[in-house]
Amino acid sequence: MITLSPSKKNARQVANTEPFTFICAVYNTEPYLDRLFESIFYEQSYPTDKIYVIAINDGSQDESLAKLEQWRDRFPNNMTIRTQENSGQGAARNLGM
Repeated sequence: MITLSPSKKNARQVANTEPFTFICAVYNTEPYLDRLFESIFYEQSYPTDKIYVIAINDGSQDESLAKLEQWRDRFPNNMTIRTQENSGQGAARNLGM
């Protein structure tokens, strides 16, 4: 895992932006979650304090929920996790809305 800190330079560049929310349907994607959240929180120009993630664990059978919880612990003000029985991507996204 890459260990980076959110860029303060980026926050200055985009100081007056609107908040942005990602809704992520998650089902057995534990191997890819670090890359997803590194991209969201570290590798773009949007200020971290304007980013919010709603992650829906759609009944994953792997360690996806544990990985989501690790990221929520790192960004507690920027992330919510919802969990449901496996119902498919559409239902997971609807729960996020």
